[in-house]
Amino acid sequence: MRFRITPQVKSYERKIQKLEALDIPVTFESLFERVGQRLACNVESYFRQVIERLEQTERYGSADKHRATLSLIRQFRDSDLRFEQLDVAYLREFEIFLRQRGNINNSIATKLSVLKSVYNQAVSEGVFLPKKSRRRFRCKRISLKKAPYPLLFFSF
Repeated sequence: MRFRITPQVKSYERKIQKLEALDIPVTFESLFERVGQRLACNVESYFRQVIERLEQTERYGSADKHRATLSLIRQFRDSDLRFEQLDVAYLREFEIFLRQRGNINNSIATKLSVLKSVYNQAVSEGVFLPKKSRRRFRCKRISLKKAPYPLLFFSF
């Protein structure tokens, strides 16, 4: 019986450490939350936490890229965006928004890779728990000879 309890206690201790590191109050709901639910953290607040961590580790270039991506997300849609609202349709619309602003393929890829990084960090840190386990954000680029520009394909 003890062999079953000890690993469970250690997993809860790790989750408490993650919650404290993210300045999220440790409550019964946040500690014992089920898959598919979320903590009280939206995309903008998590982006700000990531930017702060990057600045603390003196990674100012990465922090600037994250700040620019967050600014564009705010311009695109409501800043109270939740992680579960990030889906393929949202990403395609965001790509179209960036293209309409005159961004070229490399800058669009940079913005999407930053968004991908933040999403995957949130999943791995337990801030957002997708409905399907091991659901990660992937983006690949496929060039077609007749397409006016390379198409980006998203999957979760």
